[in-house]
Amino acid sequence: MVKEKELYLNLIFYTLIEMNKDCAIQILPYIPELGRWDYVFEGIGTEIEENVYELIRAYLMMDIKIQ
Repeated sequence: MVKEKELYLNLIFYTLIEMNKDCAIQILPYIPELGRWDYVFEGIGTEIEENVYELIRAYLMMDIKIQ
């Protein structure tokens, strides 16, 4: 059941990127919490690619500050 949920989230997020990039950008920060980090990478090569890189940079900076 969990794998199906994650698969649907991945598919929905990818479709959302194509249909409504502004909405996809708004939910982008929640994708790792709801599914898996690799789903965020669905945005690479799309109109939200820069937003994906910004999110990754932000998380990396938080990790660096914690250590």
